[in-house]
Amino acid sequence: MEVAVVKPPRPINVRRIVVVGGGPAALSFLLQFKSKLSGKPVANRAEVVVLETGSHFGPGQGFARSQSPAYRLNFIRELMEPIAGATGNFSAWLRDVAPYCTTEYPPRRFFGIYLEQMGRRLLAETENNPHIEIKFLPHHRAISIESDGSRSSPLRIRYSDVNGGYDRKFLDADEVILCTGTIPCDKYREFQGVEGYGHDTESIRRLMDNLRGDENVGIIGCRLSGTDVAIELRKRGHYGDITMGSHHGLLPTVNTFYTVKEVPSGSAHRQVSYLIGTPVSPPGCFAKSRSSPPPSSITIAENKGCCNGLRYLHPSLIPEFMSLEELTNLFFAEINAIIRDHRDTDTPSAGLATETRATPSLASYEKLADYLSSISAYKWVDQQIEQAERGIIKSHRVLFFQLYPHIARLWSRLADKDKSRYLERFHWVFLAFFTGSPLENAWRMREMLSKGQLTILRDCKFTCDTNGFVMEGRRAERKETESRRISRLFNASGPGRDLSKHPFYSKLFDSGLLRPHRFGGVEFESDTYRAISRANVPNPRLYVIGDATKGQTLITSCLKIISEQANTVAAQVLGGIIEAPPVENCNPVARCSEFKRNDKSCKWTRFFYIPDSPMFS
Repeated sequence: MEVAVVKPPRPINVRRIVVVGGGPAALSFLLQFKSKLSGKPVANRAEVVVLETGSHFGPGQGFARSQSPAYRLNFIRELMEPIAGATGNFSAWLRDVAPYCTTEYPPRRFFGIYLEQMGRRLLAETENNPHIEIKFLPHHRAISIESDGSRSSPLRIRYSDVNGGYDRKFLDADEVILCTGTIPCDKYREFQGVEGYGHDTESIRRLMDNLRGDENVGIIGCRLSGTDVAIELRKRGHYGDITMGSHHGLLPTVNTFYTVKEVPSGSAHRQVSYLIGTPVSPPGCFAKSRSSPPPSSITIAENKGCCNGLRYLHPSLIPEFMSLEELTNLFFAEINAIIRDHRDTDTPSAGLATETRATPSLASYEKLADYLSSISAYKWVDQQIEQAERGIIKSHRVLFFQLYPHIARLWSRLADKDKSRYLERFHWVFLAFFTGSPLENAWRMREMLSKGQLTILRDCKFTCDTNGFVMEGRRAERKETESRRISRLFNASGPGRDLSKHPFYSKLFDSGLLRPHRFGGVEFESDTYRAISRANVPNPRLYVIGDATKGQTLITSCLKIISEQANTVAAQVLGGIIEAPPVENCNPVARCSEFKRNDKSCKWTRFFYIPDSPMFS
């Protein structure tokens, strides 16, 4: 039942913004929007509504406090911030609230609690703010967005309560920001609902809670999410066989004790490495001992490049269009330049002097892919651990640090046929090196591999029958295929790329309000993040942030990238608050008359401008 309640028009000086999703991207957008709004001569008051399916504002599913401590951050804690350009705040907060947690890759749930606190503080600060008011609606899901086709008319968002409510409400908005979080995995949908299968945070947690210790379990995916599940099983004392499988079967690289950051040095900048800390080997894991403690800080390279350290790959230095071969040549030229620089320094302990320069060509990438496809899982992890324990700083880590702000623009220079070729043949190699596993997790993975409890299969296929699940694949060191029957299957293959099966986005595609991107997510204007319609027209009222941008940006798993997207959108929306008048004769919020203010977690006041309603007395 849908009820449109006739109410007086909104005050002319109110501009409504609806944010679909209440995770890190939404929090990042609103923090930066509020900051930009502060001190500005505003023409309109911002009324923000946040629709979130969960209970908390900020963490989303990726950093939920219900996650196991075994699930670690992928990036060092100093760089984990929801505000573009900020560093160190989360790390300082963690030292205060959990001084015992000294690792640079703390549990993800700690960062989720940090985001929750920021979200609560933001809601409190805007409660009586004359320029902005934020209303957080937990346990609410957006169903669809409608438009009459006019660029001057508001968008209508239909939404409902996720806890069994059958009534649908709708409200009109001047701007809508899509912050819907991670794209659900689009593989193995046929397994959903089958007993013993887990595919999201809640179903995986329930599966973990009901496991017997001796069951043979399988994990789909071998990157960071897969290793998190394996580590959690080990933490819970599981002693049955664990089989991880994927197409390539490659475990992540391992982070060294050092990481890379940029610090000012006079008028110039230098790339430096600094010691993160010396971890202690967990019981049963035997780290190679160091002959002497490494220094606390090492300068690994002067910035000799003309564009933030990049000699070849800065977008200002390359043509508007280039082939995959040309881009690969420049990539290896950058790698070789980094290695050459560090061979010329007086700090061989930085480790880069031990790396071998590669011939800049696509063949070098193909050779690397062939090598990674042939090395055994144990040998790969042991090799990565040995390099990490020696404190080796990899040239690719230095380069990726410099490339973060430019990946989307470099990706846009490739033709579609080269993008398809890259995603099919080489993207898995890039992802393996893009983020690394914490050393303490790698120790545990090596231990399970050495004891034979953990097996990694490549070219893996998964089937299901009445007796459970079957994994079929091969080990890297063997040619023959082996089949394993398992009783529990965890899907940790990471996010998908296709939104066409997502209930919310499929409606937007069908209506023509959005256009799906060929390589995943949706199409949008790269400089404004305005969504592009089926008619190839940017919508001035609809923006997209986060995983739904991956078709054009390639990488969205880094919070630094998401916070920069959110900062750009905040600047765009700010223009409507300062300059543009709100839409005249916009219908007020229409809502179901049965919706009562009885949800204690939803702190509403003065939201719908209905002064005579007993609901707001």
